[in-house]
Amino acid sequence: MSAGTTNPCLRLNTTLKKRKEELFRLLKDSVFARLKFMPGISSLAATLLVVATFNDALLPLNAFVRALLTLLLLLIPIPLFLYLYESNEAGIRATRELEKELNKELSRPKKNLILWAGIYFPWFALLVISFVIFSTIYLIWWQPDR
Repeated sequence: MSAGTTNPCLRLNTTLKKRKEELFRLLKDSVFARLKFMPGISSLAATLLVVATFNDALLPLNAFVRALLTLLLLLIPIPLFLYLYESNEAGIRATRELEKELNKELSRPKKNLILWAGIYFPWFALLVISFVIFSTIYLIWWQPDR
């Protein structure tokens, strides 16, 4: 072979690798797109159950209803955590790839308040939401009966 031609097997292997990476990315995007809907659906369902328990004749707050509420409330922060984690990892990977392409290190978020807030505020909000949810679950199961 001459110096200007490449091995066809090497080109095919590279093409297959790129195709596999693209399919994996599409699968991951599909899963996380569905994961985004879980907190909203769970929140609406939990809200309906809570509203229904306001009237004991409609839905008494027994152990089964408490278990349903607990399950629906737990389904809110878990997908949010997974989504934030994956978004954070994607940002780190994108930054590394960009640094490789530019051959220089990018400024870190600590130097830019807006970037810092954009990265850490969602985690703080998730912490607050999780605290409220776990407090609510505690009250559902261990609230003294009136």
